[in-house]
Amino acid sequence: MALAAGALLAGIILVWRQDQPGAITKLESKTAYPHKQFYRSLDGLGVDTAEAARSRVVGVAIDNHPDARPQLGLSQAAVVYEAPVEGNLTRFLALYPASSTVESVGPVRSARPYFIDWLAEYGNALYLHSGGSPEALRFLKSTRAVFDINEFSWGEYFWRDARFTPPHNLFTSSSRWQEILSAYGERRPERSSEGWQFATNTPASLPATTSVRAVSALAIPYAPDYRVEWRWNASHQRWEREVNGVGARDAGGEALAADNVIIQYVSARAVDEEGRLELTAQGEGEARFLQRGQLGSGTWRKNEATARTRFYHPDGSELTLVPGITWVQVVAAGTTLEISN
Repeated sequence: MALAAGALLAGIILVWRQDQPGAITKLESKTAYPHKQFYRSLDGLGVDTAEAARSRVVGVAIDNHPDARPQLGLSQAAVVYEAPVEGNLTRFLALYPASSTVESVGPVRSARPYFIDWLAEYGNALYLHSGGSPEALRFLKSTRAVFDINEFSWGEYFWRDARFTPPHNLFTSSSRWQEILSAYGERRPERSSEGWQFATNTPASLPATTSVRAVSALAIPYAPDYRVEWRWNASHQRWEREVNGVGARDAGGEALAADNVIIQYVSARAVDEEGRLELTAQGEGEARFLQRGQLGSGTWRKNEATARTRFYHPDGSELTLVPGITWVQVVAAGTTLEISN
C-alpha cells in the first residue's frame, strides 16, 4: 500500500527518491511545489539551492537520562532514532543536515553498535559521540562506514557546560562539525546511499485498508521513567511527543514533534555484565507507522550494513513518508503498544 495523497494539487502525486547523496534531483512538474526546485533526501523537504539539497548527514549520540532532560537541539533534528540501552534507559541518535544551523546539541553521550549500523545507511555520515561500549569502539575501528568523531580524540569540537551536571554536560554544535568537514571532509568523501521515499504533495495519508485505522495517540512503555507517547494534533497536523504524560520540549522550549513516527521491532538481548544490549539492526521484522492521524502496520528490512532500512506495507509496497521530521522508535520484539482511538 503506497502512501496516497488525501488532497491532491492538480490531481498529481509526485514521489521523489535521491539515490546518490551528491546528486541533485529537480522536480519535473511545477504543479505540486512551484516555489521549490530541489529536495533533500534526508527529510524530503524542498530547499532553494543545489548545495542545500546535497548537504552531508551528521549524527549525534544524545543522552536521554532523566537528568539530561530537556536536551538541546533535539527539536531541530531531521531524523531521530530512539532505542533502549542498558539500565532501562533509552538513547537518541539525532541526524542533521551538515549545513543546518544548530547552536547547541546534546548532552552528547557514548556510542552503541546498533546506532552505528543505522548511521552507516547515510553515506559516510559524521558520528559525534563521547566514547562508547567496547563493541561499539571495536566496530568503529574496523569500519569506514561512518566518519568517527569521538570526543576522546576530537575534544576541541566539543565543550563542557558548567550549568549542567556531569556527565550530562557535553555539547557540540553545527559550527563545530562544519569546522571538521572544512578541515577533513575531503579525506573522508561521501559514499553512495539511497534515501527513503517522500511524497511531494504533503496533504497525504495512509491508504484506506484493513491494516490502517485512525488513532489519537500511541504509547510505548520502554521503562517506568520512559513511557513515550505520540499524540496527534489535528490543528497542527503533526504528532507531538509526551514523556511520562508531559509534553516533551527541548531546552529552547520547542515542542518535540514529528511528521512520521515509525515503530521498529527488533530482537534484543543483554551481552555483558553491565546489561549492554545487542539489537538486531540488520535482517527483517515487524513495524508500525504513524502518519496523518493514522496507524498502519507492516515490516522492515535491512539487507546489509550500509543498506537503508526500508519499511513496507503488507502488500509489499514501500512506505512513502510525509516530508519533514521522522522519529524511529526502536522497541524489543513483543513490546505491547498502548493505542488510543
